[in-house]
Amino acid sequence: MVGESRNPWLPRGSRAIGALLALFGWLGMAGATDAAAGGEALGPGLPGEGLAGLTLVELEVEGAEALGEEAVLFHLGLATGAAFDPVALDRRMRELWRRGLLDDLTIDGEAVEGGARLVVRIVERPAVSSIEYRGLQRVKPADIKKRLAEEGIGVVEGAPLSRTELRRLEAAVEGLYRERGFQLVDAVSAVEEVPGGGVAVTVTVDEGGRLRVGELAFEGNTAFSDARLRRAHRESRPGGWVTRVRGRDRFDRAALARDLDRVRQVYLRAGYKDASIGEPRIEVVEEGEGRLVRVTVPVEEGDRWKLGSIGFTGNLEIADQRLLALFDRPASGWLGSRFIEEGAQRVRDLYGSDGFTAARVEPVIVERQGRSADLIVRIDEGRRYRVGRIEVAGNTTTRDKVIRRELAVQEGDVLDATALRRSLLRLGQLDYFALDEEEPVVFALDEEDGRVDLTLRGREADPPRVFFGGGYGRTHGLFGDVRYTSRNFLGRGETLSASLQAGADLTQARLGYSVPWLLDRRQSLGGELFVREETLDAGSGESLMRDLSGGRLTWGRRFGLFQTLTLGYAYQDVLDSRSRLTAAGDSVLQAIDREISSLELGYLLDRIDSRYQPTRGLRFSASLQHAGGALGGDARYLRSRAALGWFRPLGGGRRPRFVLGLSLEAGAVRPLGGGELAFNDRFFRGGDGSLRGFEALGVYPRGEDGAPLVDSDGFLLGGDRFLEAALELHLPVNDVLRLVLFADAGSVWAEGQPVDLGSLRRTAGLELRVTTPLFPDPLRFIFSENLSPLDGDRFDSFQFSFGAGF
Repeated sequence: MVGESRNPWLPRGSRAIGALLALFGWLGMAGATDAAAGGEALGPGLPGEGLAGLTLVELEVEGAEALGEEAVLFHLGLATGAAFDPVALDRRMRELWRRGLLDDLTIDGEAVEGGARLVVRIVERPAVSSIEYRGLQRVKPADIKKRLAEEGIGVVEGAPLSRTELRRLEAAVEGLYRERGFQLVDAVSAVEEVPGGGVAVTVTVDEGGRLRVGELAFEGNTAFSDARLRRAHRESRPGGWVTRVRGRDRFDRAALARDLDRVRQVYLRAGYKDASIGEPRIEVVEEGEGRLVRVTVPVEEGDRWKLGSIGFTGNLEIADQRLLALFDRPASGWLGSRFIEEGAQRVRDLYGSDGFTAARVEPVIVERQGRSADLIVRIDEGRRYRVGRIEVAGNTTTRDKVIRRELAVQEGDVLDATALRRSLLRLGQLDYFALDEEEPVVFALDEEDGRVDLTLRGREADPPRVFFGGGYGRTHGLFGDVRYTSRNFLGRGETLSASLQAGADLTQARLGYSVPWLLDRRQSLGGELFVREETLDAGSGESLMRDLSGGRLTWGRRFGLFQTLTLGYAYQDVLDSRSRLTAAGDSVLQAIDREISSLELGYLLDRIDSRYQPTRGLRFSASLQHAGGALGGDARYLRSRAALGWFRPLGGGRRPRFVLGLSLEAGAVRPLGGGELAFNDRFFRGGDGSLRGFEALGVYPRGEDGAPLVDSDGFLLGGDRFLEAALELHLPVNDVLRLVLFADAGSVWAEGQPVDLGSLRRTAGLELRVTTPLFPDPLRFIFSENLSPLDGDRFDSFQFSFGAGF
């Protein structure tokens, strides 16, 4: 016998025994010749060493039903008339075995007249004819198929079956269940031969019931209470209604380990540098029809240490004083880990911004007497790198230059890591090319030349959309809606939009096109045409009819990645009329037919990471609009507006648990040339993009007694100033759904009225935002409460809307 390796089908039995036998079988094949059968067929080290050099005069193959005799001999490199080479045969046997096609391979050889005779015996692995899952309730077969593809598990219909891969399949199924809180799951596979060849694989799952965290306690903690340490648990904590909805009460050992590391961080950040968290005791208890887990965590707090001095070693390019300024000494004086981590990261960022991409920064704590410790920052600067080639991967529609031009780093520049991070934020704002979350940039360092090649990885995120819809709204009644939107028209990063909406009280159409990089420079050009006819209930028995058409042309100049200065011209032909009934039953009408020609100067700073699902950043805009005068038209006024939006993540790392949002907006308008403001020049608030709950035109100036202010004809008087604020707490449930708790406040004031914050109208409530590929903008379901009700309010406790928030 030249060599042998066996991997027979084993009964289920003990997994440990099966794994050992499989391992021994693999080792036997890897050696290929470690077992002997006597005679000239086997030498001490290689297969058939004693037959080396003899001419192969006879070759036989047994068991090659699927592969075929010729294919087996080809893979082994054997042919009659050739000289026998045991070294080459050894290598070929290993290669054939690694293909995973065989369960057994045996070669017998003997010397015969004229040369050597070899007999190759194989046992082919059976092909998988079918895969069946039994007992699945909480996991779908499609979920398992996706996981197998992600992990590269080769149990596929039509492919040879490997027992090792089958064990990996069982582990993958159990892993899926454990992620959903089923820690007692057991997946067992069975293999059965079927007529005509092949085998049927059946995987039976015993889900074992979901485990939930019922109790979480700590032992040995004196510096922090149990309640404080429980708050550090983000993934495995005792169930409440919020925790249960988000699935945070599911017991998962991996999630528990991550949470216990967060508990340790609580101590480290308070100066307990030697704190340790012991192995938790787990106890499963029955409660009703479910199973709960009682977790007890032992804690060893250790001593609390003060911060001594801060020093640096290895820094040649940057002086100590400049590095020291990056560390904010804690006011408490305690040696906190956050202070160390943040300071070290600033040092890395500083080196990275100057091309030292591979610089290593290692904080080291050196203990002194009296529970005081010095911080020594060891720095290995490495060398300065320049940007080599910049490639883009994953863009099937978007042109490379559309992505490259948004980068603050270019080929040949010193690699500025800070500028690169800002560039990734800018790319994330584009909405049409989504960067890979795990690895958006792949770096390829060439240490010899001091260059680094960058590959941006992502995917097309916003294909052109055609939307057909309709519905009913209290403001405009029944309506139908058709829209086309492309933020990346023809892959050039240009925006084309068209919409048509028609209904009983509203008909409007818009067509817009914008070029963000005119002539491949940091300047933009956009235009828009629009027509609109609508009828609105303005409250207090008033109705407003509006008929306008016009267009707008805007030029912009961008500074850096996030700042833009714009100059726009707009022309509108407006016919507005409003009517009301007097107490005597008479009808009073006001109508304005005029042309408005205006020039607007605007500024925008936008560092918010996402338009529809923001988590961090700031957005500030300001504009000044001048109408009339040398521009012509019938309206003469000066209007100014400013808005601020700010978001900050609250816990959770890259995917925050909560997001805090704040918005402020204000505006003012005054007439020019000694004229007066028309009613359609004034501010009314409420409706989309304003105080939630109030209908359009539902917020207007009121007197000290709360009564609406009216003009000489008894119509509601709009304001010449307004102020609004909104506070939001976002709960990102997943990539589709967000829950938003909000509180809004705002008001409108007329001439002569002081800006009285005590008169702000206030609302609060809950908003559900749904983002799906089916709609061009997020769907918003708004439930609100009027916290400052007044007579005549037109308020809806439920509103439905499209679009982003502030």
